[in-house]
Amino acid sequence: MRDPRLRNWMQNAALVLLLSLLLIRRMKLPITGAALACLFLMAGFALLGKNLLNITPIVIGGWLHALYKRESFARYVYLILYGTCLSPMVSFLLVRVRPGFRWLAMSLCGLVIGFLLPAIARYTTRVHQGYNLYNVGFAAGILGLGLASFFKGFGVEFTSHDSWSREGHLLLCGLMTALLGGLLLGIIEIFASAYLSSELSLAIVFGVLIVVLLVKPSGLLGRYVPEKV
Repeated sequence: MRDPRLRNWMQNAALVLLLSLLLIRRMKLPITGAALACLFLMAGFALLGKNLLNITPIVIGGWLHALYKRESFARYVYLILYGTCLSPMVSFLLVRVRPGFRWLAMSLCGLVIGFLLPAIARYTTRVHQGYNLYNVGFAAGILGLGLASFFKGFGVEFTSHDSWSREGHLLLCGLMTALLGGLLLGIIEIFASAYLSSELSLAIVFGVLIVVLLVKPSGLLGRYVPEKV
């Protein structure tokens, strides 16, 4: 890759994915659909800022919660990995708190998130009675709101700003195009096998792929931009 930033993003995503996989295997958990969803989310959000520095305190906090409850950490692995969606809060403290306290504030914030999130997730399950598929995200939102209010009392406000780069936009568009294309081809193959024949389904898929490449060579979500000479 020519752009060093793009190479760093991909390396970070690969490293986060690898260590998440090693954690799941270390806990002797089976590779199921839930595991794959968790791993893909970890790798995807690692392209947008999640890294080992801001997720490690959260994972340690989850391990301390399991130790406190005298339960196996394997029971909380997926919950904690999903809970690393609050890792930007950890990174924010690392860059905004004054130098003498930033590492302490970052570590304590991550530990508190990892320690409290399992308990909140158990409660939020009773709130929506299982009708919310994103229970950990709901619990993380409640916890994040509480922590943001707490830090605001000490003069630390979480602000947002646009920092999206053209390279990141191109990378995300490429990934989304690949996912969308794979989904559409899978649906076409299923319907072709069901209503026509399984022998013709593969030929139909390749035919659709060729037509798309001829009609939309820039991709399903792309657009042609003439190059200035």
